[in-house]
Amino acid sequence: MKPYWKWTLGIAGSLLIVLFILFIANHLMKPWLAARLQREVAEGSDGRYRLAYDRLDVSLLGGSVTAGGLQLIPDSTAAYRVRIGRLRITGIDVLRLWLGRQVRVGSIVLDTPSVAMVRRPPADADSVEASRVLSWSG
Repeated sequence: MKPYWKWTLGIAGSLLIVLFILFIANHLMKPWLAARLQREVAEGSDGRYRLAYDRLDVSLLGGSVTAGGLQLIPDSTAAYRVRIGRLRITGIDVLRLWLGRQVRVGSIVLDTPSVAMVRRPPADADSVEASRVLSWSG
């Protein structure tokens, strides 16, 4: 076998190995990221909100995260309900995230956000009037 074929096969094999490692890391990153996001929302809101979403897509190679049907679900003491049709974060420096535990991003795009302010009646109220909701959609 000629030397240039050995080099070509070596480079192609190395690229396949790197792509395979990225593919596996991408699938391992998704559950880790989902758990981390839910924990950060719960801790950051002192347990008043929990995070829910319909779809979460992670791309290590592209440095992006996309979440669809994102909701911040309030407990009984929170006053706002937040929904985002699609959240896209791009330009994530994955190596810096793993090494330094810092997140630097290029852009954050919100598609169809809505915030609803919920006014709950006092607990000792005699009326059975339902909570009022004031909504804003963007």
